[in-house]
Amino acid sequence: MLSFLGNGSAFADEHNSAFFIAERELVIIDCPATAFPKIKKMPLGNIDEIYVLITHTHGDHCSGLGTLLQYVWFMLKRKLTVVAPSEEVESDLLTILKTEGCIRDWFNILTAEKLNKKWFVSAIPTYHVDFLKDKCFGYCLNVCGNNVVYTGDTRIIEPYLEYLHEGTYFYTEIAYIDSGVHLHIEKFLPELVKLTKKGVKVFVMHLDNEKEIENIIKDTDIKIAPLWKFHRMKLKKRPFGAVSAGYKTIELRLLDEKRKEVKKWDCIEFSLIENQEMKIVKFVTDIYNFPDFKELYKNLPLLKCGFSPFTLDEAEPEHMNEFYSPEKQKLYSVIGIQLEESPMQKYLAGHSGLIPDCSGYEKALAEIRSGIKTSHWIWYIFPQIRGLTNDYVTEYYALDGKNEALEFYNHEILGKRLTEITNELLNLPTDDPVVVFGRTDAFKLRACMTLFSEIAPNNEVFEKVIEKFCMGTKDEDTLNIISETF
Repeated sequence: MLSFLGNGSAFADEHNSAFFIAERELVIIDCPATAFPKIKKMPLGNIDEIYVLITHTHGDHCSGLGTLLQYVWFMLKRKLTVVAPSEEVESDLLTILKTEGCIRDWFNILTAEKLNKKWFVSAIPTYHVDFLKDKCFGYCLNVCGNNVVYTGDTRIIEPYLEYLHEGTYFYTEIAYIDSGVHLHIEKFLPELVKLTKKGVKVFVMHLDNEKEIENIIKDTDIKIAPLWKFHRMKLKKRPFGAVSAGYKTIELRLLDEKRKEVKKWDCIEFSLIENQEMKIVKFVTDIYNFPDFKELYKNLPLLKCGFSPFTLDEAEPEHMNEFYSPEKQKLYSVIGIQLEESPMQKYLAGHSGLIPDCSGYEKALAEIRSGIKTSHWIWYIFPQIRGLTNDYVTEYYALDGKNEALEFYNHEILGKRLTEITNELLNLPTDDPVVVFGRTDAFKLRACMTLFSEIAPNNEVFEKVIEKFCMGTKDEDTLNIISETF
C-alpha cells in the first residue's frame, strides 16, 4: 500500500521514508537526504500537489526536506506543503529550514490538525527519545480506501493499537539491537504476530539489521516494508507514441522474474527503441494478473492497451505470441501494468489528434465550420452519458454520471472547447444535423447537447443547438439516465 524510498535506520545507507499517491497528490512521509535523488526521478510534472508529512526532526527523517522544497520551488516553479504533527514540531522545522537557507515564501507549512484531506485521518503522539518528548508522532491515513497506520520512530506500541483492526496496513519500526529507544524485535515480535492473526497486515521498517530481522520473521506473516523501484522498458515507435500521447495507459508484459519486481507506485522509464534518447517516465498505479493474453484481452479495456477505435478489430491475443511464446505465457502468466492517468486523459489524448485514424480538436473545429464532418472524432469532442448504447468505443468515451460530466465541462481546455465548437454549430446555415454529422452521429450530438444542457443550464448554447438541430426535443434516454443517477 505504501512504497518505501528507504526502510533503514539512522546508520543505514537509505533512511526510512515512504509515499503514496492519491488523486494526483504525492504524499511523502518523512524526507531524509537519501530520499531526494529518488523523488527527483519521479514524473513530478504529472503531480498536482506535493505533501511531506514529518514524524519528528531527527536528521534521518527530515534532512532532505530543504533540498526537496528548493527543487520544487526553483525547478517545478511551485510550492510543496510541509505537514508538521504539532505546533512545536512546526516551529522546530521552520528553524531547521531557515538555517538551510530556505525562504519562507518558497513553501507552505501547516499543522496536521489543520490538514483537510480525504487521505488524512490523524497524527498519533508517541514516545521515542527524552529530548524529543511530545515531539514524536506517527500517522493514521486513508490510502485508496484502506486504513494505514505508520508509527514513525517509537519505543512503545500502545498509542497505535486503537487504530488497528482487521485489514489495516500497519507499518511499524523495529530494531534488532535493543537500544531502549526503538521497538526491539525480540520483545515485540509476539505482539506483532498476534496482530497478524487478527487480520492486521504488518510491515516492519526503520531496520538496523535487515538480514537478521528477515530471518527472525521468516516463519510469520510479517513482511519487510517494500522498496520503491525505478524500472526501464523499451518500446517500438507506435506503442511509445501511444504512451506519450496518453491513450495507451496499460502496458502488456510477460510476468517473468524481472516483471515480478514491478509494484504499485513504482516508476517505469520507457525509451524508444529506435532512439533511446527519447524517454518518458510513468508511475505504476495497478497490476492486473492473468494466466495468458487471451484472458487479458477479454477483461481489460483494449483502448487503454494502445489500440485505437479503428484497430480494435485487429486486437487478437495471438498477436502477442510474436513477443512471448505460448509456452512462456503458460510458464510465467501475464500482466497488464496500469500507468498513471487522469480521468480526463483519454479526452485530451483524443483532442491532441495523435490517435491513429482519428482527428483532433482543430480538425473537428474546421470540419464543423465547413458544415460537414468528414473524419472521426465525435466520441471525445461531443461525449454523451454512459449507458446509451452497446457500442464499445462510444461507451468507452461516455461520461460516467454527473460528476464526470461536470469535470469535463469545468476542465480548462475541454469545457472551453465544447462551448466553442457548439457555438460554431449555431453559425451554420443548415438546421439538419444529418447533413452535418450523418445519421448515427446526429443522435450522438443530441445526446451530448441534452446532457450538458442539464448539467450546465446557465450556458444557453446547448439549449440553442437543441432548438435549431433537434426541433427543441431532448434525448429521452439521456434524460432517463440523468433522472436515475443525478
